[in-house]
Amino acid sequence: MLRSFVYLNEDRLDEYIGQVEGGLRQISRRTATEDHSKAGAADLKLVKGDLSTTRGSSQTEELADSGPARFARLLDLVAGHEDDFGWIEVLSDADLEGIRPGSMIDVSADLYESDVTKMTGPSGVLGMLPMLSQMQSSFGGAASSSSKMPDASKIEALRAFATVMPELILLGDIDGSETRIVCVLPATMGAEGQARVVAKVKKVVAPGKYEPLPGLPFLDQMPRAQRRDFLAKGMQAGQEMMWIEGPALVLDVLAIWR
Repeated sequence: MLRSFVYLNEDRLDEYIGQVEGGLRQISRRTATEDHSKAGAADLKLVKGDLSTTRGSSQTEELADSGPARFARLLDLVAGHEDDFGWIEVLSDADLEGIRPGSMIDVSADLYESDVTKMTGPSGVLGMLPMLSQMQSSFGGAASSSSKMPDASKIEALRAFATVMPELILLGDIDGSETRIVCVLPATMGAEGQARVVAKVKKVVAPGKYEPLPGLPFLDQMPRAQRRDFLAKGMQAGQEMMWIEGPALVLDVLAIWR
């Protein structure tokens, strides 16, 4: 099967391949040999025989071990040993029942950007900040007092929040299931739409429970006690876009491909 990769975490892939094979293959060599033969007949003084000569040529190619090739090799190594690797191909809701943190899943899903990414991404608030700053400079305080436009301090706060957000918090609806997936990727890379996702499960969110979206910078920077208090309170009004409701799986993505 020829795969078109939207995303491939080659560092993580090398970790998995190295564990299974006991090391990483740097270069593979392939040699092809071709024989060339000539044949003839001789009849000398009643002694009849055949004459032939054979020449051989060979060509050796050196192939770099690319990321897609290593991914295909990983799938071949796993095939038939899925239980040994905790590898689950999700084809129905029944396949989700045994999933736990640490499981590897291979799932088809409809992927889309989270609302918080749309808001803070280049096409959202972050992209509008230069225009808002220019308008604020041009009209001064009059613009804020006579309209709903944020003042300079709020614009700066939005800028600070948007610039520390991860580039993409991605959500996905698993085909034929109410369970969703969520992950953080380093860039958009046209990830939206139907795709296959291979990933390690970091957290399982039970039905009816809420979990903050991964990658939120303010949550990572909270002191441990404050973070525990924030999680204990759960989702509050106005925070909906920063949480995901179960059933859901928080993933560390290895590959997204079509």
